[in-house]
Amino acid sequence: TSGYQFYGEVKYFSDYLRMIKHTATYKNFFKYTVRMKGYIPFHRRFAMYVGLAGAFILAKEPYYVAYDFKEGDWGVYRRTIPFIYENYIGGLNTYTTGCFPFTGLNFMQIFGKNVLVGDVGFQIEFYKDFFLILRGSAARVKDKFINLFKEHNTVIEQYYSYYYPVRQHLKNDLIYGYGLTLGYNSIIGPVEITLMRGSESNKFLVQANIGYRF
Repeated sequence: TSGYQFYGEVKYFSDYLRMIKHTATYKNFFKYTVRMKGYIPFHRRFAMYVGLAGAFILAKEPYYVAYDFKEGDWGVYRRTIPFIYENYIGGLNTYTTGCFPFTGLNFMQIFGKNVLVGDVGFQIEFYKDFFLILRGSAARVKDKFINLFKEHNTVIEQYYSYYYPVRQHLKNDLIYGYGLTLGYNSIIGPVEITLMRGSESNKFLVQANIGYRF
């Protein structure tokens, strides 16, 4: 119901220990992650929380021309980082530093190299140990850091050995979601059920949680 939280992380990824080298593998790169959240009490039974999180990957993914002996032709290729290192948003809980909670999305539903996520919520204890939480989230997901602050959302897709620019699959450039949680502070920990919906879903989603999360 009160307090502030800050988390920061810098990672350096390299392929120095890779057993087999290949020209299409990624170059070394940095990944930065920040999380901030504050719980502001207004009353003994009423509190508000505000959060802001972001993760950014600074990686060079250059194009290059190479001869494909299997196809017998020249092609344009690109060094790309493995998708497992990208940032994911979706679901209400945090499991790893590369996954960000987001109201109204399925777990890890949206991913990209650079993400900005903001969330806000209002919690009221309407009866002893029973809580209602009105929550909302908004985010932008981009292939490049500078594009987080632009209107368009163009990304590069691969078709066989060729790359071309296309619009990203998101329905909206600004992703958003909202939901309502009913919670009970039980002897085994919090018991919660959440009804939520977002800009990338055409139906309501339900998520349940029993006990503490580790």
